[in-house]
Amino acid sequence: MLQVIYAYTFEKKEISSSLISGTIISLTEKEESSNLIIKTKHQKILLKYQNQKEQLAEGMKIQVKNTCQEIAEPTIPNAFSYKKYLESQNIVCYIQPDQVKIIQNPSLVWKIKNTLRNNLNQLKTASYLKRIYLGIKEKTNEEAESAYQKNGISHLFAISGLHMSLLYISCYKVLKKKMNTNPAKVISLFILTIYYKILAFSYATTRAYYFYIAKTINELFHFQLSTKQLFLINFYINFFLYPKGLLSTSFQYSFIISWGLIKYQQIHKNKPYKIATLAFLLSIPITASTSFAINVWAIAWNITLVPIFLSILFPLLIVTPIFPFLDSPVNFLINIFEQLNIAVSTWPGSEIVLMKIPRYFLIIYYFLIIKMFQNKKYCYVVILFLFFWYIAPKIDPYAWISFLDIGQGDASILIAPHQKEVIVIDTGPQNE
Repeated sequence: MLQVIYAYTFEKKEISSSLISGTIISLTEKEESSNLIIKTKHQKILLKYQNQKEQLAEGMKIQVKNTCQEIAEPTIPNAFSYKKYLESQNIVCYIQPDQVKIIQNPSLVWKIKNTLRNNLNQLKTASYLKRIYLGIKEKTNEEAESAYQKNGISHLFAISGLHMSLLYISCYKVLKKKMNTNPAKVISLFILTIYYKILAFSYATTRAYYFYIAKTINELFHFQLSTKQLFLINFYINFFLYPKGLLSTSFQYSFIISWGLIKYQQIHKNKPYKIATLAFLLSIPITASTSFAINVWAIAWNITLVPIFLSILFPLLIVTPIFPFLDSPVNFLINIFEQLNIAVSTWPGSEIVLMKIPRYFLIIYYFLIIKMFQNKKYCYVVILFLFFWYIAPKIDPYAWISFLDIGQGDASILIAPHQKEVIVIDTGPQNE
């Protein structure tokens, strides 16, 4: 609670100053403008810079005049809230500056990252390579992006605990052959730290990074803490550093699924179908609360499509920057993988729409999941709960009328009893 008060107190103090300075941590260039995210001492600010004259780069420290504008809430109930999304990233407002003053050039770490990014941009597989090497998300094929999300495998294309673990374990195994165990662990953690500094920020990589710090300290000083205890310490560290992270779906996915896999390791025993089922069950409330739909085939795709990517495409993508001649063949294989995902995402009956439910329902759901792993008989209760969640709108005997502000007037939505019919009136031109 003290950390939350501290964050909000300094946030207000800094926004009240006439000039704001910070480091560019994200830069997206468009034809006539650029979107920048700068990190100040206590939070981040989004900059929408028109008619860019300066040659800006990530890692530069800049100064702008404070014209912070509030980010508007969505006018349509239950719609995606851009404001909440930005707040979950600790972005408090946005500025449209007329001029940007460069105070300091990028540091060595940022120069390395920018050089890697520019080199990867020369390849056809650049969008995928930047994701798995630097954690930079850039959309290429929007249809494929949508298919990955529907199939529940979009986590494959973001740097996560898997990537951090592979780097740490690989470094440790190589170093252990040439030195003692403890120095090998310390140097492996140092290499992991450098890589973490180069990466674009994400809650998944932050969780993995601090977990390995806690794990290394635990092993060096023989604290004999269990994996569960290390996980809880890691959660408290992340919450202390990023109190607004609880609003982020990536934070929720990362910690809830990881907690389940650690706590119930004796049940899934590292078997792919059990891991996929457990992850799917734990992620249902998060997925449903953001997209109001779940894909019933997600377990099957995690069992089939994920191994294909990890065993074939992932290793090839890793070595492509080292052997550029692989770029075209790997790009061809990625196109096949994209088309395969698009095809299976449109299977009939794959998506089930779920209504928005109160938060206490989510608490009940997770309570039932915990009880289910303690006693298999609760499996039927969980199925019954999910079935009720699905049919609840269809057994509603009332008719509903909603009026939605769509920017240029109001749209009307009429819902018949038992959802037998839904009529939408005056939603704008047909081509929009």
